[in-house]
Amino acid sequence: MVTGAASEHIDINDVSFTYPRRSIPALDMVNAHWPRGVTALLGANGSGKTTLMTIVAGLRRPTSGEVSAADGTAQSVGYLPQDAGWPPSFTVGELLEYTVWWRRVPRNQRSTACRRAAEAVGLGHRERAKIGELSGGQRRRAMIAQAMVHSPRLLILDEPTAGLDPEQRVGVRETLASLKDTTTVIISTHIIDDVDRICDHVTVLNDGASVFDGDVAAFLSPGGTPASRDDGRSRMERSYLQVLADARASGTQR
Repeated sequence: MVTGAASEHIDINDVSFTYPRRSIPALDMVNAHWPRGVTALLGANGSGKTTLMTIVAGLRRPTSGEVSAADGTAQSVGYLPQDAGWPPSFTVGELLEYTVWWRRVPRNQRSTACRRAAEAVGLGHRERAKIGELSGGQRRRAMIAQAMVHSPRLLILDEPTAGLDPEQRVGVRETLASLKDTTTVIISTHIIDDVDRICDHVTVLNDGASVFDGDVAAFLSPGGTPASRDDGRSRMERSYLQVLADARASGTQR
């Protein structure tokens, strides 16, 4: 559960979580400091990224440890789950209208908030379209719009650009980059190019443990050695693989 007074960062302190009837924790003493701006949460499938994001979003309580954030109220948090869905009979406009009502946006601000969110994800012309009639990429963008429609202080997006074509992905990245000065944005992604283009900070999970947490400059030079070999991989890819290799070599895994 996110707690705390107004600030410009999120602190994750010794957070652990074990699912019922499982002996191995999904998260094991995770620590991270997420500043205002865009933070990438990286890790292989099963590393604990989604579990951590749901804890930060306030959807489940950690087994131990705590998360302190900018504002713990539901109104200040926007969340996009990886498997986000909505009744197919809803239109894009109805989705956004319901969200601003549920998030208690003042009545005189709701229309403007809905229009702004739809336009931000390139769906300003599809507000009357039903969710079930949209393409996969358009549905994903509609779900991003509902996560940000109430201008949250904390925006948590699980795989926001998954399923988008290159043009759509660029548009979403530009939207997220525009929020850097006012919002703490957390994205999990397997698309390293997203990290390279918009992120200020990187956290890497490996087997439920945090094995890197720092700014992009530090991430690009793990262990102080620039990852610059010409092996066909990008600098981000090499750095990510090096962080994981170092963690495994030091035994930071179960």
